[in-house]
Amino acid sequence: MSIAAVSLMCQENAIWLAMFVSGTPCPVLVNGKLVVGRAAVLAMRQNPELFIPDYKKNENFYNVVLSIGGDDSGEEESSVDSISDRYRTSLRGSSD
Repeated sequence: MSIAAVSLMCQENAIWLAMFVSGTPCPVLVNGKLVVGRAAVLAMRQNPELFIPDYKKNENFYNVVLSIGGDDSGEEESSVDSISDRYRTSLRGSSD
C-alpha cells in the first residue's frame, strides 16, 4: 500500500519535486512495470519528457540535475554526487 500512497501523492507537482530532489524519486511506470529509486532516475534520464511533469518548463534545471547532455564520455553516470547534492549545486549556481 505504501507505493500506492506515494504514487497518489506524487500527482501533486510540489510533492513530485520534493521527492525528486530528496533523492527518492516518485515511482514511474516503464513497460508495464513500476520502477523506483535508481531505476526511476535512469528512466527519467532516458526519456525526461515522458517521466518529468514540468520538464519543458524547467528543462535546464533537470538537465543539470540528471546530467543530461553536455559531455558524452560514454560513462553511465558522470557524477558520483547524489541528485540532492546536484540540486543544491544548481541552486547555488543560479544565484550568481
